[in-house]
Amino acid sequence: MRSPADAREWLRSHNVTITEWSRARGFPREVVYALLSGRIKGSLGKSREAAVALGIAVPPYGPSPLDEPCRVGLKLNETEAAAK
Repeated sequence: MRSPADAREWLRSHNVTITEWSRARGFPREVVYALLSGRIKGSLGKSREAAVALGIAVPPYGPSPLDEPCRVGLKLNETEAAAK
């Protein structure tokens, strides 16, 4: 599990904007901004799903399909492409 600051830094280090990440995952941009700023905790609904996808919250029942790293702006290597 990571802190909101760690999640924000991960996005920054991968050159992915919050808006790009939100669109790619189908989450409202405002919810993601609120999670990363600490204004909301991500306890219910879409905010919970977004918090799990960001790694801020622990998935309730093991790995979630949202746990895969965001691929926006990143090219898949041959091994990853073959696995898809």
